[in-house]
Amino acid sequence: MENRPYFVDQCHLDNPDKRALIEAFQTLEKPSLPASGIPLGEGWRFSTGTPAEGLSVSLSEAPPLDSLTDLPHRLLAPNHPIWYSKEITFDEEGVIFVNADDGAQLFYAQHAITAEEGSFFRVLPSTAPVRVTIRVLNNAMKGGLRDVRFISQYQYLKYLHSTDVYGRAENLLKQLIEQKSFSGEVSAAFLNAIRNPTLQNISKAEALSPGILVLPFLQRTPDGKAVITMETASDSPPPELWWGRSIQNMSKQVETKSEGNIWQFTLPQKAEEADSLYYFLSYRGHNGQVTAISTKETIPFAFTAWGDSQGGWRVFRRHILNMQKEAPAFTIGLGDLTSDGVNEQQWRAFFACLQPLAGRVPVVLVPGNHDYDGYYDKLYSQNYHRYAATPNYFCWAYGNAIFLTLDPNTNFPLGIDHKQKKWMEQTMASEAWLKARWRFVLIHQPPYSQGWPGYHGDGFIRNIIDSLAETARIDFVLSGHSHDYERLSKNYGGQQVNFLVLGGAGGGLEPEASSEYPRMDKVVKAHHYGAFEVFENRVVFKAIGLNGNIIDEAVFFKNGED
Repeated sequence: MENRPYFVDQCHLDNPDKRALIEAFQTLEKPSLPASGIPLGEGWRFSTGTPAEGLSVSLSEAPPLDSLTDLPHRLLAPNHPIWYSKEITFDEEGVIFVNADDGAQLFYAQHAITAEEGSFFRVLPSTAPVRVTIRVLNNAMKGGLRDVRFISQYQYLKYLHSTDVYGRAENLLKQLIEQKSFSGEVSAAFLNAIRNPTLQNISKAEALSPGILVLPFLQRTPDGKAVITMETASDSPPPELWWGRSIQNMSKQVETKSEGNIWQFTLPQKAEEADSLYYFLSYRGHNGQVTAISTKETIPFAFTAWGDSQGGWRVFRRHILNMQKEAPAFTIGLGDLTSDGVNEQQWRAFFACLQPLAGRVPVVLVPGNHDYDGYYDKLYSQNYHRYAATPNYFCWAYGNAIFLTLDPNTNFPLGIDHKQKKWMEQTMASEAWLKARWRFVLIHQPPYSQGWPGYHGDGFIRNIIDSLAETARIDFVLSGHSHDYERLSKNYGGQQVNFLVLGGAGGGLEPEASSEYPRMDKVVKAHHYGAFEVFENRVVFKAIGLNGNIIDEAVFFKNGED
């Protein structure tokens, strides 16, 4: 079946009732962005700004725009703003759609306009030309202005409506085919909503559906508490979670906190106080399956790590199925979890792929630059914070290891600001850090990378690691960002630091060519994840390919103990 949704498997197609729903959904036209009502691709003046401008600026700070270009336009200016300007006459009310790499801020006349839905900026009719200035914030390698469109208010509302209907229909299909069976009434309501795609018909079908948009998944707070997160349909009653230390005694109910229709249950039992816990959810009068959580910390222990799932959901799902065989104590996502952080459907798809593992194994969510897409006014990823049970940078200990997570993506240009750096230095001087046998730093952008042509890693984190590696006794730096697998071991005095780039969880792979430097010990352009076994005196590592094949393996010993 061509163009089938990422969550559809052969077992669903083998069921006639489910196949009928899937085939009906595929007749629903996927929303496409309307064409521009005004030709806007030509005659843009532009100039490159300086990193010193920072995130928030006024229009008076724009440099002279002394060059002319047509769109699309991109240039090599990592961590620089690029300014564009053009005079435009708007005959009617509408929005300007901006496709920029990586993100954009817009000024209409002299006024900064806040983005709607991440990439749309509202404008009013004008009888004379109005100067539109777009400031592109380029975080990566090449960046610039890809596309600008004017969309009338009518077309914009129509597009939002069709996007809402399509997304809700997709959510419905995903819920229904995961059930063992469903009634004829439910099937009829869904088919009617597809054939007559109005919000009223979608709402009727939703009222008969399970109503769970994100199935329960497990996270772990820095102090060791288990947090179970789920998302329900809007205007739904609150779910209930019951837990206990045995299947026979799950009589304890957990209070919940919510943000909208995202619910978080924090189990009151600290991880070290019980070997295992059991939980189930009750929602709309139905009890979910009982799930066991292993909470006992052991040495040795195993974990998995991966980065850049980034919309490659079919690949990511296969990795998750393979990871379940590893029996990890937890799994780490190293950023670019989504390809468009402002898009709620992207997050729901991400968790749908992840949930078979994260329903019983804690997931650690490290944000990447694309998880901030659509938030370039303030660089605060609302969707990340809605789902995550941790801050965007944090530290936690497990077994004989400690993990420190950093987030440079709240700054432009990318960097670790004073507050985060001070916290990092205090953490690295703490008793927990000094007592740990193994010390891991987690950050989306790698200090060293060769596989992305023209990219060598990010200097800001390279400078930090190079200056602290020996004194802070860092053992591992795990990253993503480059869509490949890379490994490098470097010695800093008596300290060996092992750099692993694990950016192959789903996004498109880097091209065959690589940069001339740095010379990594290993570069493989293949989808993969990393599997770790942490012992007292060694860490056994494997990079696992899409078919479960080993694409690289290494054993890392503590210094002087090989």
